[in-house]
Amino acid sequence: MKIFNNILLLSILVLFSTTFILAQNPNCPDASEVLDLTSLATQNAAIAAINAAGLTLGGELLQVVNTYNGGATADEDAINDDHLTGCTGLKLGINNSTDGANTNMTTTYTLGGPVNNVCFRIIDIDRNDEIVINGSLNGTVYSFDAGQAGFTLLDQSGNSCIDYINNNTFSSNCIPPEPNINDTTRGVMDICFTEPIDQLDLIFYDKGTTTGDAYTLCDMSTCATTTDLPIELAHFSVVENNCQAKLTWRTLTESNFSHFEVEKSTNGMDYTAIATIYSQGSEASATDYFFTDNQLADNNYYRLKIIDNDGLVNYSYIRTVPSDCANGISISDVFPNPVRSMTSSVRFTSSVNEAEAKMVIIDALSRVITQQTIEVIEGMNLINLNVSALNNGTYYLFLEGDNWQTRVVKFVKL
Repeated sequence: MKIFNNILLLSILVLFSTTFILAQNPNCPDASEVLDLTSLATQNAAIAAINAAGLTLGGELLQVVNTYNGGATADEDAINDDHLTGCTGLKLGINNSTDGANTNMTTTYTLGGPVNNVCFRIIDIDRNDEIVINGSLNGTVYSFDAGQAGFTLLDQSGNSCIDYINNNTFSSNCIPPEPNINDTTRGVMDICFTEPIDQLDLIFYDKGTTTGDAYTLCDMSTCATTTDLPIELAHFSVVENNCQAKLTWRTLTESNFSHFEVEKSTNGMDYTAIATIYSQGSEASATDYFFTDNQLADNNYYRLKIIDNDGLVNYSYIRTVPSDCANGISISDVFPNPVRSMTSSVRFTSSVNEAEAKMVIIDALSRVITQQTIEVIEGMNLINLNVSALNNGTYYLFLEGDNWQTRVVKFVKL
């Protein structure tokens, strides 16, 4: 079970397999609202059809604009599900890109107001393609590095053929499939924003040798609203400071409200109540609430369970805080990385001693590739990493003991 949870830690908020299509938004405690494009599946001028249909997500009107910058011109503008049955969405691409490093296609999805827990899937990212994904609120762009967005990268072979570079940019070395081969998750990204957004910009570069290329965005979703909140929640934030998670939130109004339960998860799926905080506000005044959690894991997910006087329940959006404080064991690095020889090294620090811990290596689908028993001693540790049995590719490593588990570290075997 610990090994299964690690891919959840790696992807922060998102867990998918190559046969699972994003329909249930992983940020939603109950049902998801998925943008329904089935009525537009026969449209060729898809952007115009979407804008004319007055589609909404999270109660906010969705509008789409597409522009070509430089020598790139339109390739496709359709609703379809090429290469993955059931993943229906807007397909757009570049044709006659004169300079793949500079010319690009920018597609902007604008919402009428902030929407929480926006997730979507991008498929059909081919070799040498590059895509920048910018989700923003009021013009402020969120960063994947800052944990305001999570992602999972997949392909049909279980290899990670897409890599996150930096600055919200992803690159691909995925080999294009043969013509008319469908039902493949080659070149897939599952993206979730953990902060509200009102705009999504996708900047697509065709840097390959083909005359044109495209991708499809499908399964855009948010959490469905099932009941009216007995409160008006102004904000909910969590920050880590000195190995403690500081939770703060504010209600603008409270009506027929009983209490909050602060719920926590270490894998993004299974939540446990760690505190009960009763109503302190009213319909007429704003109220601030605080809670501190000093039992941190490598990744910590928090949400507020909101319970009214009639027993009806709703949930806040989810906040995530990574931490290296868990049990005082922290991996510093894998070096050299990328690994070009048969051996490498793992350096980590520990505040405990344990004679029989484990070092586990998994692939992008959480499959255990190899594991070995290691000794952990207090202070700085340096252990050999034998990669002679590994094929070239991207892998993930973590350390595990009886009651602890480190964060996941990525390394590449060349």
